[in-house]
Amino acid sequence: MKYVKRLTTKTAGYDGDQLEQIAVDAGSSEVPIMRVFGRIVDLESAKSELGPYTKFKGEFEGVNLKSGERSRSYVLILPSVAEIALQTILASARVKDSKASCQFGIDLCVKYNKPRNDKGVKYMYGVTVLGDTPMEDALTVIGKQFGAIPLLMDKTEKVSRRK
Repeated sequence: MKYVKRLTTKTAGYDGDQLEQIAVDAGSSEVPIMRVFGRIVDLESAKSELGPYTKFKGEFEGVNLKSGERSRSYVLILPSVAEIALQTILASARVKDSKASCQFGIDLCVKYNKPRNDKGVKYMYGVTVLGDTPMEDALTVIGKQFGAIPLLMDKTEKVSRRK
């Protein structure tokens, strides 16, 4: 187990060339590369030379699914598709209590993506929410309040999640 300043795909042992090769080898399949789980207590928006990103604060562990290496940190930075999933999970937890923390588990995946030019990236990220992690966006909550979305939707959503 290693402890890192911030948990990212890079600190978990992947670089862009490795991710590209995994995606190319997998063809059209989505390949899980990293399992991340933990407890989010806060988040912060930040910017880098690559653009804006979200820094999650809490307790996190990541497992490199290729090597089995485990990393822990109090800061988590992931690709935007995973950011959106985690922001939604945290927003769900904070519907009733604006200071609530939340637990989560996700698999970060890569999939081949045909680049638009020779310099383009040949992979894209995907995310699979694990278990019964609460994940309701604001419109789903509002829709349920006004009867626009049947309450049976809770059971339908769980079908698309892995346990």
